[in-house]
Amino acid sequence: MKKQLFAILTAALLAACSSDGGSGSGIDPNNINANPAEKTHATRYEVPALNEEDIFLTYTTTEAGRQQVTYSLSYDTERKHTRWVAFTFESNNRAIKWNRDNWDVDPWDYTPEISTEDQMDSSRGLGRTYGLNGYDRGHLVASYDRLYSKEANRQTFYSVNMSPMLSRFNQDGPWNKLETKINNRSSGWCATNDVLYVVKGATIREGEYNIKSTLTIPKYYYMALVRQKDGRYHGIAFLMEHKNYLPGTIADYAISIDKLEEFTGIDFFCNLPDKLEKVLESSCDKNAWNL
Repeated sequence: MKKQLFAILTAALLAACSSDGGSGSGIDPNNINANPAEKTHATRYEVPALNEEDIFLTYTTTEAGRQQVTYSLSYDTERKHTRWVAFTFESNNRAIKWNRDNWDVDPWDYTPEISTEDQMDSSRGLGRTYGLNGYDRGHLVASYDRLYSKEANRQTFYSVNMSPMLSRFNQDGPWNKLETKINNRSSGWCATNDVLYVVKGATIREGEYNIKSTLTIPKYYYMALVRQKDGRYHGIAFLMEHKNYLPGTIADYAISIDKLEEFTGIDFFCNLPDKLEKVLESSCDKNAWNL
């Protein structure tokens, strides 16, 4: 009975909001913490509450004559590091149409929307500072997350989507396994839900990062997720310390979105109707995510 009531509540709450391919772009007039509607793309369901001190950007492509959002981000020019990235997986963007082995030039580049001086690694040239200091150029939006077009994949190689990650953290262990759990096109959460809303980021507030050479090294990485399946919604979050070795499984790092908000100071999924947001963010039902 509780599940039936929740499904009815969800449908009623979302019926009052317009949508954009399942991603959400309408705002409940009673939503007290929603982003301002005058900022393009800021009211999408996956976008957290904006920090006015940061630069908000959204990358898009045109697919079959229709604009497709690749991802959004919040960028701190002082620390030269992105605070979070936000994107979705749904029917029109989870297809694999681009082979990453086909690049004929190095796709790594600075984003044209921000001055080069305000982007990490500008002093030595893109890529050199990372390797010389023992870090990977870790994608926040994984390259594998955006394969529905060459242009969308290229946008994941912008410097603002990079974070200095320890190799074993980036390529092995629970963080890597969580990324695979999300973007596996046959059995991952991106394939088994109607829409998957994803926020990924790193801690860059004072005391939450270190500096090495010109790199801002976050002490923690996190993800906040909401999934929609057959009109029902579930939320979960993950928080991992940035270390070469992390014990345990993905489930060991699962927390509620509310707990992640307390830790990061970020208001996730603020554009969802308030009552639904409260329900989704207060629980951490690992069984609902098969963990």
